[in-house]
Amino acid sequence: MRYAIISDIHANAAALRAVLTDAQDCGAERIICLGDVLGYGPEPVETLELVYKRVHICLAGNHDDAICGRNDASDFTAFAATAAAKQSLMLSDKAKAWLQSLPYVWGKGEFACAHGEFSNPSGFFYIENPEDALPSWTARKEKLLFVGHTHEPGIFVIGQSGVPRKHAPVDFQLEAGKRYIVNVGSVGYPRSGSCRSCYVIWDDRTRVVTFRTLPFDLEGYREKMNGRGLEEAPWIGRRQKERERPALRSEDLEFGSGEHISHGKTSRPAGQDGKPSPKSRFALVAVVAAAVIAIAGIACHFFGKSRSTWRDGETPSPHRVGGDVAMASSPLQGAAPSLCEFKKHVDGWSYAVESEADQSVSSDGKPSLLKVTNNDRRRIVFRKEIAFRDGDLKVHVKVKVLPKGMGTTRYELSYFDGKDVAIRGANEFLDSRSKNVKLLPPKGAVRAQLTVEYAFSGTTSIELPYFTAVSKLDPEE
Repeated sequence: MRYAIISDIHANAAALRAVLTDAQDCGAERIICLGDVLGYGPEPVETLELVYKRVHICLAGNHDDAICGRNDASDFTAFAATAAAKQSLMLSDKAKAWLQSLPYVWGKGEFACAHGEFSNPSGFFYIENPEDALPSWTARKEKLLFVGHTHEPGIFVIGQSGVPRKHAPVDFQLEAGKRYIVNVGSVGYPRSGSCRSCYVIWDDRTRVVTFRTLPFDLEGYREKMNGRGLEEAPWIGRRQKERERPALRSEDLEFGSGEHISHGKTSRPAGQDGKPSPKSRFALVAVVAAAVIAIAGIACHFFGKSRSTWRDGETPSPHRVGGDVAMASSPLQGAAPSLCEFKKHVDGWSYAVESEADQSVSSDGKPSLLKVTNNDRRRIVFRKEIAFRDGDLKVHVKVKVLPKGMGTTRYELSYFDGKDVAIRGANEFLDSRSKNVKLLPPKGAVRAQLTVEYAFSGTTSIELPYFTAVSKLDPEE
């Protein structure tokens, strides 16, 4: 059976709907929620109703327990406790009774689920380090354990050595002699990286765990929070500011006809011959003027000389816009300030910078070696695409990272099918330590795109990566 395992929705109904739709497209036959349906977010009633109707197994989380009265919020932050108190007032007695009936642990066959950990599941302890995972393995006999609570997707593994290890969230198949704890991340309140919902698919027939990430509608989330007078966490405002982009067109057009449909009838606003009244026209002019001022302010913010926020470890990923590439939020990292367009080419690579006044790129002896100057730790992003030939078996990537301690190097590998649609799945992200790898492209891929991002201060030489497709006859293979 194929299970979709979700956690930490935190009253975000829009994110939950997107995840449920994605899980259905992935062929999930059962939905398991690891708790924290409530807390923080703007839609506790809507979210709880959706979980009640669509989720097969739901466990209790610490926020759920605090809101229904089964536990107190004494260990909550002031922000979390305030949200819990407000949401408790919004729920009916029936809703609270159902929350109080939720179990803390559920298991079947070789896997089991809990919100935080298994040695004391109602205590909601965190598994953050490899040593934190040991009590759960001692408490349970199952080979595979699923948890949430930290909002940080990841994997803990223990084998014959008895030494637990922590790994990044990657798809994997269960191996003999190993046990696993998988943190499935958060659906509605992803604190790390970019604002993307995360959950996993577990197929007990193939014994494969697959991580899934989806776009997170942060702007809509904030509008609902503000509309209901709820306080938002500081990181939400920062993420939204990083995501903002200037409008592409400054002119304001009226796309509506002025007709309104109500109960099957079409009507026009009040005024002679269906025309807006003078009062309405005055209001429209005021709205247009305010919009123009707002757009101008946003444009100045992004096209002016602004500092990079990428230094905090939050990077963008490429997406196609009119045949070129613009920067947007990626599944595992957050958004960053606008880049100049990818119009410059060096040895088959195009590149973009944040500020042409503060950054420069020039040859340093050979085509693939560049002399790069960065001021104030800004980003420079390189991109290259390759098309697969008949007989190509693998993608070969060799990346030169920055000197130790100088800055950061990050890179992302994406695949596209014959319709120019990105293929989600294997090898989209490369580990920063994987400097020389050969990877199998996913089925249906006709081309691949590598994006490499550097952030540092000062001047250094950068050798462009080796990026090509190889066959079994290729000398490199």
